[in-house]
Amino acid sequence: MLSIIIPTCNRNALLSDCLRQLSPDAQKPDGFEYEVIVTDDSQDEQAKNLLEQSFPWATWSKGPCKGPAANRNNGAKQAKGDWLIFLDDDCVPHSTLLKAYYDIIRTNPKCEVVEGSIYSDKQIKLLYIAPVNVTGGHLWSCNFAIKTSVFKKLDGFDENYKFPNLEDNDLNKRLIRQRSVILFAKDAKVYHAPRPVASPKKLAQRHESWLYFHSKFGEPKTINTLLKTVIRARLNAIYHAPKNLTSLKAFLLLFSELYHTIQYSKQWKRSNNLPA
Repeated sequence: MLSIIIPTCNRNALLSDCLRQLSPDAQKPDGFEYEVIVTDDSQDEQAKNLLEQSFPWATWSKGPCKGPAANRNNGAKQAKGDWLIFLDDDCVPHSTLLKAYYDIIRTNPKCEVVEGSIYSDKQIKLLYIAPVNVTGGHLWSCNFAIKTSVFKKLDGFDENYKFPNLEDNDLNKRLIRQRSVILFAKDAKVYHAPRPVASPKKLAQRHESWLYFHSKFGEPKTINTLLKTVIRARLNAIYHAPKNLTSLKAFLLLFSELYHTIQYSKQWKRSNNLPA
């Protein structure tokens, strides 16, 4: 059995689009069974009501409200399948998704992890973002499969990542270190629409994950290194974008992001013993 895990939090319209494409009519399972588990960090139960009314074949679970890593782990704990497939609620699965995963798993018995294909619009505007993986090499958490036994052996996602940033890179690095067999399934496709980048304050909060990630794997970085990395990334995007009011806005937002990052860094050093 395949167990599809979908973390969600207050995005019922997007969740509906995702679940609609995971129905038995849409996926047409042939030779395999699957379950869908929605693990919900919302404060209300609107998603639960949505599933009961429109998607009764899916299972709703109350999430732990401790970030996306913990929410995914929560769904995995309830899964019955030999394989876990992690999708995000803002992805639209292709009709070939589950069949493609099933075929590559069935024909490659030594396989332990499968990257799914993620595509978006050809042109992604400045101040918008979308993860893309059409050739492999990126274990993005919005579309991949992993053997349940391997996931449990690694204790799942590291729940020290409180924000959606680098928790999948962390898992991928641990998989590579233990030499797991990772394949790519080009037909296990999802579409990920470009979404607006987070606010400067939210981006600044998420940078704590960057420092934690490098410290965890023996590559400690300083706050100054973080600031230089942010500046390079943002200026590179601005440089390659059309010069207009949007690029000016992106430039101003960069200063706000840097300010909030410096303010948050004072808390990180006190609470997590991260490098100064």
